Amino acid sequence: MIKLPATHSNTPAPGEGYLEETGLWVRKYAHADAIPTGQPALFLDRDGVINDDVHYLSKPEDVVILPGAAELIAAANKAGVAVVIITNQSGVGRGYLNWDDFAAVQAKIHQELAQHSAVWDMVIACPFHAKAKPPYDIPSHPGRKPNTRMIEIAEQALDIDLGRSWVIGDKASDVKCGLRAGLQGALYAGTHEKSLRDEADKALALATADFPVSAINALSEALPYIPFLN
Repeated sequence: MIKLPATHSNTPAPGEGYLEETGLWVRKYAHADAIPTGQPALFLDRDGVINDDVHYLSKPEDVVILPGAAELIAAANKAGVAVVIITNQSGVGRGYLNWDDFAAVQAKIHQELAQHSAVWDMVIACPFHAKAKPPYDIPSHPGRKPNTRMIEIAEQALDIDLGRSWVIGDKASDVKCGLRAGLQGALYAGTHEKSLRDEADKALALATADFPVSAINALSEALPYIPFLN
């Protein structure tokens, strides 16, 4: 178990979240309780997948929702499966933004999605990075993707069937996290200008006979790949 100061152990955090025992920011939304247990989930990275990947996004006015994001989330809502955001947020650990900034950005994204009848059910964020400031300077923290603690937290909170769940991200670490957690498959969504060809190659190389990985250019292309959305 990661050792952290008491202030980083199951304490309230901005944005109606809390910092769980290893220091991850977690918020489960009340409507998630209406999702039947034992269902799959759609795990989504945030920056570069749902919204434009602004360098260490810290201001609500910089939020730009990417094409297809709201529609995909709304489709998952309609299918009755959980939508869970799992996001590495080393900007918090590095001191480029704080949890208040993070919460303000979250509220803005949530508001923009809600205008299209799209809602997420749970959000988990990891501020840890080897080059972060103490106490966030923990190399390979269990919550930082490609490690799997964020998925494990969601599984326990929502009783998710991981074997039928999918993850979509814009980095190979997102795909590897899904592979390690035993998900059914992954999509690499290179939807922003920082996505490089070699990153896509790394993501696609993680595919196995039991874990398909495909590349898409926008989330509007995701629906045919995900069994529980068809």
